[in-house]
Amino acid sequence: MNRGIKQFIYGVIYLTIITLVVWFVFQGLRSEQPVVDKNKEEKEIYLSARVVKEPKFFQLASGESSFLVKVKNPNIGQSISFLYRFVVFNNQNEEFGEVVGDDNLSSDAEEYITNIGNFEETIRNVEFEVFDETYNRVPESLKDNAIVKDIKTMIKDNKATVFGLLENKSLLSLPKIKIIAVLTDKFGFQLYAGQTILTNISSFGSREFEIFIPIDEKIRKSINTTSTQVFVNVE
Repeated sequence: MNRGIKQFIYGVIYLTIITLVVWFVFQGLRSEQPVVDKNKEEKEIYLSARVVKEPKFFQLASGESSFLVKVKNPNIGQSISFLYRFVVFNNQNEEFGEVVGDDNLSSDAEEYITNIGNFEETIRNVEFEVFDETYNRVPESLKDNAIVKDIKTMIKDNKATVFGLLENKSLLSLPKIKIIAVLTDKFGFQLYAGQTILTNISSFGSREFEIFIPIDEKIRKSINTTSTQVFVNVE
């Protein structure tokens, strides 16, 4: 074998060895790609609406009753629509009735819920339950800001009427607002609750409201008309 052929063969061998070395070094320097399990889907965690103040009941001599509870949506960026029920118990701690309703909590909101019923039997305890929750992603937006002012409470016959003015202090138009009024005595003890609903309050608009609340003789004797509590729920 002449010298030229040998040099050619050795050159091919050296080139092959160098190519293999470079390839192995390159493979070692490449960043390792993560293995993705395509069968594993990312799941969002939804937190149920929770009670932040225990439910209360107020029962008149006639059996008319109102219920009040404060709840919170712990989710940020998600509103909750849900059904709820106030479950009532008698002196023997037996369930004998319920009041069912629906409500909505905006993102990270904390609000009161009230409802009414009529029960011949005396209520001794009440529980509050939330069910059939639906979560809706909401975009970041301007914050609503509704306030109430000029609150007055008047008593006539077997009815209390709470008057006031609601003002929308935000750039947003507010499609639905629940205003809850709670009658109290001079010590701040809550006596009875009622509510009204206002709709379509324009940006920086205002509207007067009235809330009619039934009372009995016991409430009439203990009510303090200057300390009515009023809460605003924007939906």
